[in-house]
Amino acid sequence: TPYIYQGEELGMVNPGFTRIDQYRDVESTNYYEILRGEGMSEDEALAILAERSRDNSRTPMQWSAEKNAGFTTGTPWIETADNYHEINAESQLENEDSVLAYYRHLIELRRRMPIIQSGDVRFLSEDELGGAEKIIGYARSHGGERLLVLCSFDEHETPLPRSLVESGACVL
Repeated sequence: TPYIYQGEELGMVNPGFTRIDQYRDVESTNYYEILRGEGMSEDEALAILAERSRDNSRTPMQWSAEKNAGFTTGTPWIETADNYHEINAESQLENEDSVLAYYRHLIELRRRMPIIQSGDVRFLSEDELGGAEKIIGYARSHGGERLLVLCSFDEHETPLPRSLVESGACVL
């Protein structure tokens, strides 16, 4: 089930807070104190919060490069990420290569292709993916149609497994 949550459609990332006073979540501040009490350094405890805190998804929506990411003219409850000057909705609206344009394309495919909304799903095994560890693949079938989806989580280009190329798989 596709979903969009708090700026993912823009490529917003965790804010990268470097001080405990930047966090607002009580669970995070309490966990920080527990970690420090167990002997972790400030940097180690903050690194854990940087990965796990709920505040990572609570920063203001990055609408523009204006002050506070265009979210408010007042003082936001929690700071914005420092990258809002580059990553914001306004800068992506007309950019066909933006993350927002990619999400729009995926949403249009979902609207246009019933197979994306309905039907059976079968995840491909690592063997079927030619041993590619950083690819997740699945096949959907519905009404006599078949759709193959391959998602690479590798920062480098990953060649398609030969068996998939020979089966006529295409890349959108």
